[in-house]
Amino acid sequence: MSEHPSSAKSSFSQRQLQILDLIAQGKSNKEIAADLKITYGTVKQHLFTIFKMLGVSSRGKVAILAREVLDSHQFDDIKKSSIQNKKGYAWRLISAVAFVSSDIPPPNPEAVLEHNRQMMEFRQFVMKLTQALDGRAMPLPDGGLLTWFGHPAAHLDDADRACQLAQAVSHWLNKQKSLAQPMGIGIASHAEVVPTGAQDLISVEVYRTALSLAKQSFALRLPLANTLVQKLAPHCVPWVLIKPKKSPTKDVANSAGFIAIGPVPSAPTNHPTQWGGMPFLAEVCTSADGGIAQWLAVESWPPSITTALIDAIGNEAMNHGFQPVHIRLPAHKQADAVCSCVLAQLECYMPSKLKSSQSFAEGNAERLSKTLIDLSKKNPIVLLVYGIHALPTLQTILGEKGVDRLVGSRMMVAAGNVQNQGEPRTSVRLLGPRPHKPLFSRVLTMTVPDLDLLPEGVRVDLQALLDQLSPVANSLIFKAAISPEKSIEDLVLELQSPRPVLQAAIQELASFGLILPSQGNGFEFRDLATAHAIKQLSDMSLAA
Repeated sequence: MSEHPSSAKSSFSQRQLQILDLIAQGKSNKEIAADLKITYGTVKQHLFTIFKMLGVSSRGKVAILAREVLDSHQFDDIKKSSIQNKKGYAWRLISAVAFVSSDIPPPNPEAVLEHNRQMMEFRQFVMKLTQALDGRAMPLPDGGLLTWFGHPAAHLDDADRACQLAQAVSHWLNKQKSLAQPMGIGIASHAEVVPTGAQDLISVEVYRTALSLAKQSFALRLPLANTLVQKLAPHCVPWVLIKPKKSPTKDVANSAGFIAIGPVPSAPTNHPTQWGGMPFLAEVCTSADGGIAQWLAVESWPPSITTALIDAIGNEAMNHGFQPVHIRLPAHKQADAVCSCVLAQLECYMPSKLKSSQSFAEGNAERLSKTLIDLSKKNPIVLLVYGIHALPTLQTILGEKGVDRLVGSRMMVAAGNVQNQGEPRTSVRLLGPRPHKPLFSRVLTMTVPDLDLLPEGVRVDLQALLDQLSPVANSLIFKAAISPEKSIEDLVLELQSPRPVLQAAIQELASFGLILPSQGNGFEFRDLATAHAIKQLSDMSLAA
């Protein structure tokens, strides 16, 4: 059966490749029709043709072969691109986490078998959590893993995701008393040149740094990171300075640029005075602790401020006795997939008895709301949800019934909701217990501290925003930035996409605040600074 993809891939249309990609993601025909803005019948017609081209008779076999077809097609595109001598690239800020096993060999065959079993269990845990955090991973020969965040999809909080993964895995390893050999964990961030269209990162400096730190972390028994990681994620985890002393860790302690991540029970460093002290949180925490859930929308532009403000809210809530629960949403928008990622992250905060009590006959939305209620019974929780449009996404996957179930829970939700308003703005919107039907809405403007909005010279927040756009919306906004003399209406006609897809792209760009209606009944960029920044990214992508 493996000969079908290679023989048929050249004859697949672009629409058929899009459908294959969505099938590989596990989407139904109705979801495919909604995503591509085509009719249900059109999807069935395409599927009939795909079945015939692949020589299969079941949807399951198509799902298995879809990835091979897509990978082969991508390889051909890359090969054609290289023949045409196109050398586009982009600067991306990559955060990697390396997990390496010690070099001590097992003493006997029984120990080898047990070690292999433990490594398989370890890999499954790390892979599941990495995917939930929207990262990528590759296996290492020693049984460990190398994971990374920031490519092919960037997020506002890639370094924070790497730290959260490292801390969660370190906590899991400490609970595995039967693990025969120790594991080293290293985290590194570094700006990397990524070829246009590349899905994987090959031979980059961030890998080498993370692997080196992982090997040096054995003596400390704590994850070890370079200082750029701390700069990018200063408040999401507790940082432990390494002091020189006469011990086996002397070489690590004397090495400049290294810092360790503390254990899970430790409290992260907090500086609430940077944001004006946030006195409004005392009243909000009192209401939430009393059994009336409170929702907060964190609205800011530029987007990079959002993550730091959510961290500050969570750390201040800890001073009021709240347990922080960090949820980092993936870049893809399919509701069931997002809900599965959230549930996988919540497992790190759940006692084992809660895991077994969940009924898999329930829908994901119901399981999610019940899990959050269970978590809030022992201690009040502050749910910190990171993402550009985290608030509406969380409301969507919970549904109105799910949100209503949480009304009587001891929890506070702080979620990002980024939108370009045309000028820098940072505020917190208080929405009460029902964000979809707020009885009141207070907007509190925050004092913004000095933050590095251009770490290592990379516009991380803008790259994350562009990576979340659909292909048509992404292409349209780049064309508009490259050719400011052309109207967006003219550029829409150049794309030659179906009218519903183009309308959806316009709505998508407007929802992110990148464009707004102009006086001539068309659309234009909201502000010239954003247009110029996108053009700079375009210039790199088109570099020859």
